[in-house]
Amino acid sequence: MRLFLSFCIITLTALHAMEINFTKKFTAGVMPRTVVTHLVIESKADSEAEVTETLSRVSIFVNGYQQISKKGGQYKVSPNYRYEEGKRTREGFIGRLRYEISSQDMDTVNMFLDDLLDQKGKEQITINNLGYTVSKKRYNETLEKLRFQGIIWGISYAKELSSKIYKECSVKDISFTPKVPRPRMASLQVENKALSKDFAPKPIQSEETITLTPSFTLECK
Repeated sequence: MRLFLSFCIITLTALHAMEINFTKKFTAGVMPRTVVTHLVIESKADSEAEVTETLSRVSIFVNGYQQISKKGGQYKVSPNYRYEEGKRTREGFIGRLRYEISSQDMDTVNMFLDDLLDQKGKEQITINNLGYTVSKKRYNETLEKLRFQGIIWGISYAKELSSKIYKECSVKDISFTPKVPRPRMASLQVENKALSKDFAPKPIQSEETITLTPSFTLECK
């Protein structure tokens, strides 16, 4: 974990006491371990019932696949129109089913995609934004460690400052940033690609940096 001191403001208060305000950056490197991807399953057919049947079949398969985590699963079927020379002509129906798929193991994701392809019919399956990301749990755990590190550092710095300026310094307040953005998904291999047997996803894991910059107020008397 790396530390960076930002800026410092010294304010004189009553009875020769002074307040020192500054920020300090604390960072931690985290290796993303959660594989995440988004799937769009699209079906076109002459009848609404046929499209619904196709999407329902895929939905049953995905929802029943216990080895991966999934979000979404809602789908919508609507008329499919073709526009030509300012005229609109209906060409059957179209429906789309969307999922976010995640797992802690890339091999499990590959196995799921292979199994999904094995039962594929005429529908088109598109894979979007496949890569590694920091899970919400690890992100929150890392932030908590940085907060604790900030508190310990603030207390230690107040003691060190006391010995240097011959005043009794203490931590009056530590204010943490209300919201720290999570790292973006790392090392995307694909952004939008039709899923097929020749697709072999191999996203690269690279360390992500989580940063916390609390504001410190020290009072020295």
